[in-house]
This record gives sequence, C-alpha cells and structure tokens, in this order.
Amino acid sequence: MSGEVLHPMAYFSDNKNISGKVKVVSSLMDMNEWTNSAPTASQKEAGSAFMPDLSAYSYSHIDADVDFKEILYGNHKVKNLKGLATLGIENVDVKSFSMNMDGSDLAFNGKLANVYSWMTGQGVLNGDLNVQAGKLDANAFMSKSSDVPVQEEEVLFKVPADVNLQMNADIEQLKYTNMTLDRFSGKVLVQNQVIYMTGLQAGTLGGKIGFDGLYDTSTDSPAFNVKLNLDKMEFNKAFNQFITMKALAPVAQYINGVFNTTLVMEGKLGKGMLPDLSTLTVSGFIETLNGIIKGFAPLAAAGDKLGLKEVSQMEIKDTRNWFEVKNGVVEIKEFTKNISGIDVKGLGKHKLGGDMDYQFDLRIPRKMLSKNVVTGTAMKGLGLLEKEASKLGLNLAQGEFIDVRLTIGGRIKDPKIGIKPLGTSGKSMEQELKDEVKIKAAQARDSITKVVQQKKEELKDTLRSRAEQEVDKVKQKAEEKANEVLNEAKDKVKKEVENKLDTLVGKTVSDTLKKKAEEVIKNKTGKDIDDLKNKVKDWNPFKKKKGGG
Repeated sequence: MSGEVLHPMAYFSDNKNISGKVKVVSSLMDMNEWTNSAPTASQKEAGSAFMPDLSAYSYSHIDADVDFKEILYGNHKVKNLKGLATLGIENVDVKSFSMNMDGSDLAFNGKLANVYSWMTGQGVLNGDLNVQAGKLDANAFMSKSSDVPVQEEEVLFKVPADVNLQMNADIEQLKYTNMTLDRFSGKVLVQNQVIYMTGLQAGTLGGKIGFDGLYDTSTDSPAFNVKLNLDKMEFNKAFNQFITMKALAPVAQYINGVFNTTLVMEGKLGKGMLPDLSTLTVSGFIETLNGIIKGFAPLAAAGDKLGLKEVSQMEIKDTRNWFEVKNGVVEIKEFTKNISGIDVKGLGKHKLGGDMDYQFDLRIPRKMLSKNVVTGTAMKGLGLLEKEASKLGLNLAQGEFIDVRLTIGGRIKDPKIGIKPLGTSGKSMEQELKDEVKIKAAQARDSITKVVQQKKEELKDTLRSRAEQEVDKVKQKAEEKANEVLNEAKDKVKKEVENKLDTLVGKTVSDTLKKKAEEVIKNKTGKDIDDLKNKVKDWNPFKKKKGGG
C-alpha cells in the first residue's frame, strides 16, 4: 500500500477539506480471517450507530487505485479485482471497476451519492451505474450459504426502501436460473422498494426476448407486472425453460415448431420467486409460424376415430390465437382457420393443472374422408359419422363438406373425446363468411338508398319552400327583377345543396358499408378480442407506480 495526503493541516480548520491518493496492491486477501460470520441485522444497526461523525469531511476525497489478484470471502472467490475511483464521504465516482467472481466477469462505472448518510441510516443512496460483463452467472450471487439456514418463505427478495439506483446493463452472456441469455441489455431502476425494468432484450432458445415490467415489494405481498415479447421461439425449448409456459400451454411440449407471442402478465410472487398461479392474470396472443402437433393424446384419439392423419398430427402454420388467463383458467378466444385442408372454428378453456373444456367445429372435405373408406372400418371415419348421423336424423349423403363437432375434456393424458356430426355444407367457412359480408353489405346499401332518397325528397321540399319565400319577397319590389333573381337563386342554391348532398351521401354510403362489414366480422370473432388487443397495446404499469412513488 502506498499513498499521500494533501492539505493535512485542513484537519484543524472548520472546513476539513482533506484530499489524498492511495494505491493498494495485494496478491491474496482472505476476508474470512477478518470475520467469523456474517453480521446480524442488530449488529449492523449497532455498528451504524457508533460510526464516527464524518460530516465535517464532506468535501474531502481520496483517489483510490486498487489491484487485488485474489480475494476470498465466504464461499466466493474473486480474482483480478481492479478499480479506479474517487472516494468521498458522500459521493463516490467509480471511473473503472472490474473483477472475476466465481468465474463470472463483471465491470462497471458510475457515480454514487449520499453514501455516508445512507450508511448511517439518514439518507437515500442515489446512483447511476453502467454494468458490463462478458459471461455472468447470476445464480452465483443468488445462492444461499450452506451454514446459514434460510426459511423457504425468506427466499423472496425485498427491495430496500432507501435505495434509488439506475443501472444500464450490457452483458454478453447471462445465466439466470436454468436460462442462458445472450447479448442481454436494458435499463433497471431501483426506487421506493420497486424494481423497474425497461427495454430489456436478449437472445435465447434460438429466438429473442423483449421484456418490460416491474417487481414491487412495497407491500407485504411482492407482486409483478410485465409485458413479454417472445420472437421466433421454439415450442419444445420454451416449454422446458419457462415455468409459466408449462402451466399456461401444456400442449407446447407436443409441438415441433416456432412461434411468436406478446402478452401482459401480472400477479403475486410465491415461494422461490415463482409466480403464484392462483393470482395470475394474463392477456395476449400466440402466433404459430410453423409447427406440427404430434403425440398429443386428445388429437391422436380424435384423429384415430375419424381416420384422419391430418387431425392426429395436425400441421399448424400462420395461426394467431388470442387468450386470457383469469381466476386460474386459461381461455382461448374463438378463432377460425384452415388447418391441413380442414376448416376449424374453435374456442375453449382449461384450468391451470386441471381439466380441459374445448370445442372445435370441423368442416372436413368429403373427399378427405372418402379416401379412407377402403381401409377404414364401420366404426371409423366416414362410417362412424354416417352411423352417428342416422341416430340424429341427419343425411350426410350430399354436400362437398361434412360438418363435425369435436369436444375435448378431461386431462391431456386422459382425454374425453366427443365426435358429433352436424350435417353437410357446400361451401367452406371462409366462403360462407365472405357471402355473409356481401349480403349484409347489400342490405346496408338498400337501407342507405332508401334513407338517401327520403333525404333528397326532404331537401327538395325545403328548397322549394325557400324559393317560394324568395319569390314573395322580390315581388314586393319588382316582378320582372324578382323572376330573374329568383331563377339565379334557385340554380345557385340547388347546385350547392345537391353538390353537398352528393358528397355527404357518398361518404355516408362508404363509411356505413365499411362499418357493416367490420360489424359482421366482429360478430364472428367477438368484441372481447378487441378488449384484449387494447390491454396489450395500452399496457403501462410504470406511470402509476412512478407517479405515486
């Protein structure tokens, strides 16, 4: 250790502005020799009470240069710790700091304020730090010491109330729990017992993660509120990595493919810093870019009964499904999609870890069922449907498509399948929807035409009445001049009114037809999907928390 003290005589003045330089170099420092155990909370409080009064030295500072080859502290091993900083009583300016802790590289720079006041329990620690790392294993910092018993309910991390820190992170590879995040970056703000995370992004599982949210410990029940974007993620990998994925979408383990999802999620945290599923609410959508459902017992059983491989191993592509989780129930909103040549209209729900209740209306091309007649049996495929249809008094002999209702209940590994023929159709669901939109539009056009004609007649009557009034006025002055003025007034008013009328009518027809078409489609999809879209689009938990802080 070496150093120097500048202005030592300032010690005897009222303004003790002492400065200095110190350089510390060590090949090995064993911190365990300095303390036998970690201080208790009462020891920390007592220690702060007996800290020397350094308030008179608030303008003093020391330029520190440290270089430690190895530091031992508890079960941790720190190597190559180097730092340059200006240390003041209240302010610390870290110009550079780097170390390797338990195999993780870590570096940061930035500023801290109110250090002494914070250490004496009389102020809030403020700071703005930039954190960089190559490979960082966050699990090493979260591990519990083997000689300090920790109750399970104590695993929850309590954000200190007297800390106000902003951190910008840029980490090449971050390990957290069972996940490896590449090129992790974003901003973290610690304030009023809340951790705010904005613009967090990383690559993982062959895709990308975008994350914004908060972790709130200002109450006795820690809570979270986040918006999550997963881009081009693989179903199987996501199922194995994300605990919430296992609960929300257990079917994901049977899908080979890639998906996107955007969702907003809030709830309470339980033991082990994991979401308490009983408090979880989620709104969002999942978009399957490509995939095949294989080995999923409900579809396998249904496909076997229908004699359709297209159902047993369903290929899904470019599908988007809106969903909501509330009161322990996952609900998939109604959707219509052509899957593997079969029109599917579906909706349903399942309890988290419980029974399913799904309904799918299938419009199956007859030729798809007919091709399996030779190899099928009377109790499978078309034979099964015809037999069930006869019980219901239905005739399936006509129609290009056969409508079938598939219901799925029970558990994934012990499903209860129901197959019920509904009749036959000559059109696909998509064509039916288009035709219905055309019919509604035509009805709207006819209705508008009648209204427009009625308005025209009303305007003509108004125009005629107005012209007659003008005639009476002008007659009082001069009959001939009145006729001339009247004709001009008629032409001018008529042209203006008719031009305005044509413009208003044209716009009214266009706008009304558009609204009617949207209304038909909305009736098909449900207005609740618009509500979900608004929840995802307008999500912002930060404004309320920050404003109320």
